[in-house]
Amino acid sequence: MLWSKGDLIRCTRDGDIGVILSVDLDLTHPLAFGYNDLSIPVYKNNNVFINKTSDLSKYLGIKIENQALIKKISTDTRTIKKGSLFIAIKGKNFNGNDYVQDAFKKGAVLALVDDLRFKDSKNKKIIYVKNTIESLTKIGKNIIKDFDGKVIAITGSNGKTSTTSIVANSLRKASTTIENFNNEIGVPLSLINASPKSDY
Repeated sequence: MLWSKGDLIRCTRDGDIGVILSVDLDLTHPLAFGYNDLSIPVYKNNNVFINKTSDLSKYLGIKIENQALIKKISTDTRTIKKGSLFIAIKGKNFNGNDYVQDAFKKGAVLALVDDLRFKDSKNKKIIYVKNTIESLTKIGKNIIKDFDGKVIAITGSNGKTSTTSIVANSLRKASTTIENFNNEIGVPLSLINASPKSDY
């Protein structure tokens, strides 16, 4: 199988999600980076890849009519604050689409959803996609392709978070992970929170 820069992969040893850095890597042990949380805190500044609707539209590759500033991105309505983008994720025991109205009541300005009940919704705050997790993956891939800096890959069974912290603190103008995002939801969320002006 041929890989391209920006492809998201699952590491077979520990199930982490990572990002291929280039096509000339040893693909039996590809260099990648991964993280694992489900919510991004309120942005400290506007120097991130997605902080308004037009950014989301660009990396998602769809037209979004409603224009809004995005101050936080969350997959959990318990962490929703005013100005949030709520991403409805379907799991084995839950369906985030059931909590869209709850998210709006708590101050969400947009909701990315994938339930058919929202397909023809006239609510401009609702962005319908076929699959929200696949959409997050697409956003992550497009951010990686758009990033002009160098990507440092850290993977393995143990010590990823500590090593990431050491490397990030050793570099100037480096974006790093929030805690230890390392799954198919967390990786794109972490990429969204990175700074486009970073060197690394």
